Amino acid sequence: MTETTSLGYPITLFQPAETQAQQVSEIKLIIICSWMGASPRHVTKYIQGYQQRFPTATILLIESSLEDVIWKSNSFQQQRLHPALILLRSFAEKSAKPSIILHLFSNGGAQSFGQLASAYRAEVGDALPIRSMICDSCPGRASWKRSMDAMTLSLPQNPFLYYFGVAVVSAVMIYVFIGDNVIGSENVIEKARRQLLEQQFVNSDVPRVYLYSKADQMVGWQDVAEHAEMARRLGTGKVAEVVFEKSVHVSHVKEDQAKYWNGVMNSLK
Repeated sequence: MTETTSLGYPITLFQPAETQAQQVSEIKLIIICSWMGASPRHVTKYIQGYQQRFPTATILLIESSLEDVIWKSNSFQQQRLHPALILLRSFAEKSAKPSIILHLFSNGGAQSFGQLASAYRAEVGDALPIRSMICDSCPGRASWKRSMDAMTLSLPQNPFLYYFGVAVVSAVMIYVFIGDNVIGSENVIEKARRQLLEQQFVNSDVPRVYLYSKADQMVGWQDVAEHAEMARRLGTGKVAEVVFEKSVHVSHVKEDQAKYWNGVMNSLK
């Protein structure tokens, strides 16, 4: 059985109710940063997949919303993650070597990573104490069409609210476009893309695997592959890519479950 506890949005904790000594794994904590607009039930198959492989591990789910990506300030988001920082520090102090897996989904999850890593760095003065990092369908780039598709996916289905949301998102995208191309400011997606390569947030010896599909219409596979190559050039110890052919955004496990989870598990070897 699993005990589920809300630590206040956007954090949910999944803890094994009973621990048997013979099942104890070297992985103690799994952090899942879900894609924008995904509720806990949307990521159930991934939570269950990790529970099957690491039955004694605690799972920390960090959700992502359209508001976080568009207008919530960095300071607000990082302060809200304080319960996650307490948990992170606790697990880091208990283990002589890193025992934490970090799994990011889409640009929303990559953005959550940036907030978590920045908050941890500010409080502890170090990079995240993780054993491996899984980048699922990320990071992409801030193209107009793909960004619009990703942001509108999480809008309400009510027609009035949906079209109102589309108008708001369009206005934000225009603002971002002006900022990128006229002012030269860094947008949220490019910032997360950069932070994923910075040693102040992720140590260079942390293995990472990129899971992506050539059929993904929201995050271009070329953008993910390019990021993997950049990580190699910067000296990241172990960089693996698991490429799918037909799966849509954040649904690669449906195309080939064995291939997907083998990619995740191989990052720990």
